[in-house]
Amino acid sequence: MKIQRSTLILALVAFGLSSGIYLQQRLANNPVAEVREAGAEPLFAFDESEIAQFTIRRPDLTLSLEKRAPANSGDAVADLESETAAAAQPDWSITAPEQTPASDGAVAFLLNLLATGDRRDSFSITNDGQPLAETQQRLGEFGLDQPIAQVELTLADGSRHQLILGNSNFDSSGIYAVKDTDASSDEIEIFLVNSSLEPAVLRPLEEWRYTAELPDEDSEEDADSAGSAVDPEKDASAATELDAAEGEVELPVVDLEAGKNPVEAVAEESAEELSDEAVEIPATE
Repeated sequence: MKIQRSTLILALVAFGLSSGIYLQQRLANNPVAEVREAGAEPLFAFDESEIAQFTIRRPDLTLSLEKRAPANSGDAVADLESETAAAAQPDWSITAPEQTPASDGAVAFLLNLLATGDRRDSFSITNDGQPLAETQQRLGEFGLDQPIAQVELTLADGSRHQLILGNSNFDSSGIYAVKDTDASSDEIEIFLVNSSLEPAVLRPLEEWRYTAELPDEDSEEDADSAGSAVDPEKDASAATELDAAEGEVELPVVDLEAGKNPVEAVAEESAEELSDEAVEIPATE
């Protein structure tokens, strides 16, 4: 049986459309796969929670930070009290150039980029017995001989990692970097990393410090105005006058005859007062 040419063309078109839809859905459900298929690889193979210490070395500053160790004295009550007292404190502390609590937001932003970031467009340069000065010159083409920053990481298991950041590429979409290597290595791999790492490591020292949340100025003004509107002395005098007014209830004076019902006496007295105050209406002709 022969298959018509038009039927074959329609079948091929349908197959192409279904393949395109499948690929699109796959990339939509797994956006990381799209980046990785374009040649990107994980920057590091550890989780953010594994980082215990890190140091940023810049031309203008050397900044060291350390993760706060959880309380574990063996006494459940003491540990609970310690955790409650430390709950309001940040998880990280600056240890150099000063000792002070650190901003968890600034730390989390950097460590998340390091732990979940990718590297792409990698290439290598080899020494091939060349002098170290020549290797440094080749690294200088990417700003890696005088880097903008070096990040040294220490994990909870004691292992160490290093990331050196150089210049941005031609369209500022990435930063040239090397990791876990030095200029004396026989082969140095250079790659591009996320450009967001630059502001993450170059933020000023004051942005790394922990800042306690201050009360809202508007709330303070409202509280002050509410307090000034209430005068305790005036309220007290007003309450006293009200109590006195409530206590001064004028009751009718009734002369009770012996054996007379008090209720009846009051009723008669009231009736007499009404009759005395009655208005005489003139008769009409």
